[in-house]
Amino acid sequence: MLGLLLTKPGMGQSIPQGADGIDLHTKTADSVLFRSVQGFLETQEFVIEDADETALSLETELKDEPNNVRIRVLVTVEEGTAHFQAEGIGKPGDTDTDELFTYEGDRKAGFAVLSRLVDQFAKSFDRATIEYLTP
Repeated sequence: MLGLLLTKPGMGQSIPQGADGIDLHTKTADSVLFRSVQGFLETQEFVIEDADETALSLETELKDEPNNVRIRVLVTVEEGTAHFQAEGIGKPGDTDTDELFTYEGDRKAGFAVLSRLVDQFAKSFDRATIEYLTP
């Protein structure tokens, strides 16, 4: 997996074509980071569908966003890094909600929603870095 590391959250980084995940690197303890992610998503009106504090993973229910995007956020936390992915509906008439959003084609808008969400969350950490992951 190839990644692009960016060190200034909130600076409008360009997303690499084909990106399918985002890592937020922090120096925060995993349990604290996990609870922070969960709390942040809830403040953004996401409903947590499944949260496993032992595995440090969670997923939200589908949430309606602008431009006909319905998004489910998937997060795992390990070694101070929150790994974000998203799946859902990226265009009118789309019925496959289990396909991951990537930054290309019809699913680009859904990945852009995830990117904005992670960028906003990253602002709450001092010296956090964002890494876009590509296959």
